[in-house]
Amino acid sequence: MNYFYLKNIILLSGIFSALMPAAHAVQNILPFKVGDKDNYSVKYKFLSGGCYQSEVVSATRTPTGTLYHFRSIAKSSATVSAFYPIKLTFDSYWDTSISASSRFEMHGRDGPEHKDQIEILSSANKKCTMTETVTKISKNELAATPKPPVSFPMNQYSQDLVSSLYFIRTLSLPTSPAGKLSLAIVYDCEPWTLTITYLESETVDVKGEDVDANVYSLSNTNEKGETSTPVKIWVTTDPSHTIALIQGSIPIGKVKARLQDTADCDE
Repeated sequence: MNYFYLKNIILLSGIFSALMPAAHAVQNILPFKVGDKDNYSVKYKFLSGGCYQSEVVSATRTPTGTLYHFRSIAKSSATVSAFYPIKLTFDSYWDTSISASSRFEMHGRDGPEHKDQIEILSSANKKCTMTETVTKISKNELAATPKPPVSFPMNQYSQDLVSSLYFIRTLSLPTSPAGKLSLAIVYDCEPWTLTITYLESETVDVKGEDVDANVYSLSNTNEKGETSTPVKIWVTTDPSHTIALIQGSIPIGKVKARLQDTADCDE
């Protein structure tokens, strides 16, 4: 199993270009707070694919706003780990003064490699700079290989893979047929454009209870015109705007990441 597919589901496919007009502005009261922790179980049909956990670690006051620290953990199940082990920690730093990410880090096991990646997102300079060290995990090659830093121009206010999960919850998402919204994200520092399209409203199971939610299709396009396979998400209509379910497709079929009470990602 290529890790790209698992990350597509549990991290919304490298999605999320400029922000939309004021009608889609960030709410004054954020729908999350320090200490919030969301756990998702990832399944391929009836097989466990792993877990994804995201937490609001801290909120630090700055001269212009608040800097939120989000931390996520992605971990493959024993079945998936047998041929592609994943245990990654992601740290995101989101600045309320610009409603955008300022720093993103990824550390841990990604299949046959251990990766340490840092992305600095400068909205002032409209530039994303990435440094990365990759260590091959094998009997014959354990030496770390630092890669030369790379920089890409980006949209002024962009999200990273983790902050996008929180940012989307702060927006006034479309609720009319075929209503659309565009956002910006960086993936390995490269700019992408996400299109969020309203599909329908329905109930979704959240920890054993039926909750009202809006269903959206997410598709992203890079500057080369390459487009990802669409992903569907269910966003609850209550004030928390929780992402209760994520569904995508891979060669073996549909993959679902469902919100649940625990996901054992800390083990």
